[in-house]
Amino acid sequence: MYKKIMTLCAGILMTGCSNVHFDNVEYDKYITFTIRAKALSTVCKDDASIRMGIAFLKSEANYINEYASHRAARDEVKASASTLYSLTSELFDRYESEEAPSQVYCEQKLKTIATTSEAISSTLGRL
Repeated sequence: MYKKIMTLCAGILMTGCSNVHFDNVEYDKYITFTIRAKALSTVCKDDASIRMGIAFLKSEANYINEYASHRAARDEVKASASTLYSLTSELFDRYESEEAPSQVYCEQKLKTIATTSEAISSTLGRL
């Protein structure tokens, strides 16, 4: 009986320790964010759709940034979330200005945002 309890406790302890830094909610948000950024890059020529899409993407980036800042994350994770929010905010601000950016700028900026998000999620997946 003692041996079974010790084996069970050891299994629980090992499982808990292996996932100390991995956060599946945060990981999911980055994956979803990457997919949405890639999809948005295909509608840059449709002004109404891209404005609405970028506003939503900025909201998601804000969620990721706030989530990272309120949990016990590493400083690198917090900085990465902040960078992603800044990139997304820059694009949002360009669309909120009087002159909307070109289609090429939109596509390239969304590609950069998606690549950044993908790199962060890839790193988080290895923690």
